[in-house]
Amino acid sequence: MGHGGQSIDLNWRDCPNAVRAAGRPLPCILVHPDCPEADAFDAGYICVLRTRDPRLLSRAIRTVVAGASSPRPLAETPGPTPLARPGLHLLVAEDNQISQQIIAMMLEGGGHHVTVASDGESALDRYEQTRFDLVILDMNMPGRTGLEVAKAIRILEATGRGARVPIIMLTAAASIDLQEDSEDAGIDVFLAKPVDPRSLLRAVDHAYRTPLEPSGPSYDTPAIAQTQDAYIDHVLLRDMARFSKDRHFVQTLTRQFSKDARQLIDEIETALVDKNYDQFRELAHALKGSSMMAGAIRLGDSAARAEKITNRNVDSVDNDVIGDLRKTFEATQNELFTMFASQSAEHDTVTEGLSNHIERTVVQQ
Repeated sequence: MGHGGQSIDLNWRDCPNAVRAAGRPLPCILVHPDCPEADAFDAGYICVLRTRDPRLLSRAIRTVVAGASSPRPLAETPGPTPLARPGLHLLVAEDNQISQQIIAMMLEGGGHHVTVASDGESALDRYEQTRFDLVILDMNMPGRTGLEVAKAIRILEATGRGARVPIIMLTAAASIDLQEDSEDAGIDVFLAKPVDPRSLLRAVDHAYRTPLEPSGPSYDTPAIAQTQDAYIDHVLLRDMARFSKDRHFVQTLTRQFSKDARQLIDEIETALVDKNYDQFRELAHALKGSSMMAGAIRLGDSAARAEKITNRNVDSVDNDVIGDLRKTFEATQNELFTMFASQSAEHDTVTEGLSNHIERTVVQQ
């Protein structure tokens, strides 16, 4: 249903992209009796319900509300203002290097202190050595998964390790079963990837139960309209640029992402040639995670499709898979180049105008 109860003639597969194209990247829940979960996740939904059971729907909404995009700012302030309380010390467990950089940047931009672990074992080691205010776990990590780390933390707490620490779980596929498993493991907030800065900070505050005081200018600006055929998420990259203390962060991040993505695609092709299908799917998963967090939405979709290919049909689609990944990667590169070139031209125009103004002022004096 649309505004004012108007009916919209739109296939369910197209709804998340239509919402994103309208510049409102809100989380989408699908209610469908027999849709395969993999198809729903590929289309952009963050969870699937089989019935309209009010209890299940209420639970689904509660679990994703912390990740809702663009919350209203607490206050309009003309410039940065210190936090009314010290920043939290946060432990982030994430195996993907690109995701590590982005999540740490978002949290540090919100005034928090971040310690990063690259796998579940390292996360537990750091947890036992240091007192953290909150823990953020990626669901799929090598060694111990996010769920296993969360359960281990709760066991340590029960044996006298200290006060209960809030835990946020990050995942790219948020099924209801997975959410229930997270609740059983003692997860406080379940957040779907990719996350934008405001959503992540809101989730931290929700889990910690302490609202943030106004910390800076409002970022609730009119959203940038985005076409359905866009290869990158301009809104996400814009928000990352605004939250980062380094004005070159996004350019540096995307350069590193491009290098890593090209290498991953080469390794995916090698795994296919060697018929190492487990490695193939692990690499496709890594490419999907990096792409989603770096705003390369179409490449993330392509990697997600590759990850779902079964051993039985992989031989018949191997050339198509690699071709799709390389074609989408090049298109993503071109769109990133165009975006940064446009920003550079705007910066040069502003700089030239400022220089001319200064020169005129000096001459008049």
